[in-house]
Amino acid sequence: MSGARLPKLHLPDDNEAREELAKASKLARAGDIKDAQMTLRAAVTRGLVSQPLQRQVLAWWSASCFDLPGLGIGEGAAAAESQATKQSTQHVDSMEASIAKVMRQNRWSRKEAMKYIEDGGLEAEAMQAEASRPMDEAFEKMKEKGPPQWFVDMLNEKQAAAESNVNEGGQAGEEP
Repeated sequence: MSGARLPKLHLPDDNEAREELAKASKLARAGDIKDAQMTLRAAVTRGLVSQPLQRQVLAWWSASCFDLPGLGIGEGAAAAESQATKQSTQHVDSMEASIAKVMRQNRWSRKEAMKYIEDGGLEAEAMQAEASRPMDEAFEKMKEKGPPQWFVDMLNEKQAAAESNVNEGGQAGEEP
């Protein structure tokens, strides 16, 4: 999530829906995100939870806040607020570090660096670094193998022809 604050949760009044959310949050807290998302998706399919609430819950989980306020699990809203405050200061610190890094690398002003980051320059760099580059891999394989045999044969023939011309008294590269 790009903002420092988590979205406000609009939990349903239905106890069954709250139990499903609590069950999914417990699974997510235990590290079983896939099952937690499947449980959440099943609740949406059954009509217990709305899709916007599903996205809000996923945003909370992606921020490592598995104790949703208002469900009665974990430490609740107080812990969520302290977690959000701690994450917002971490976000500011990481943002400052990113700005300083871009400023140093590109020798830009703070304003230019901030614009570059806001326009998604750092995310694009990260995607490029993670993206597979099949052509680069193919070129590396070709470099490892060396030149193809037909090329080596052709080069040897040219060199042999040039040497035979020199031996016959002509100059290299001169036609007989």
